[in-house]
Amino acid sequence: GPLLDDPHPGLRQYVRQSLEALAQKPELTDYVIGAAVKMLSTSRWRGLEQAALLLTALDHKPAADRLVELLEFDRPEVFIMAAWGLGQLAVPRTFAPICEKTRIETQNALDGIPYTNEVARQVCHLNQALGRLKYAPSDEILRKYIPKSSPFPPESRAGAIWGLGHLHADKPDDELAALLG
Repeated sequence: GPLLDDPHPGLRQYVRQSLEALAQKPELTDYVIGAAVKMLSTSRWRGLEQAALLLTALDHKPAADRLVELLEFDRPEVFIMAAWGLGQLAVPRTFAPICEKTRIETQNALDGIPYTNEVARQVCHLNQALGRLKYAPSDEILRKYIPKSSPFPPESRAGAIWGLGHLHADKPDDELAALLG
């Protein structure tokens, strides 16, 4: 478990992949999850990134609350992985915090605070998550990304449009179609 935080990126990835394989053995699953949860409780960015990946791959839904906290972490490797993991885990109690983080970043951009490339990647994952989760309260926020003249980077716009597609799948919306046209 501690090697999830190794300075060498190749070793970190190898350890994570090995732990994921070991977790497939029922007698080791709890041990692997325990080691990853322990790492997720730290503030070591390398380990946090790998633990978030591992726990998401293992569909360990109790990690979702910590991933919400990590949306505000200072390292992009961590806050991007937290956004991706939350979308994959799909834990209902996290839907509102995901939407709130998206709302804040959306308003920041509308207020003239440009996204960094890393924030754009995080918001892309959050926008996709909101659509995949079919979180209806996010509709108004996601629509702000549609105009080509909006201040949002293409990656975030694409995530929002993708999210809206999932949110409105099998429910025709003429207003949305007009915005996209």
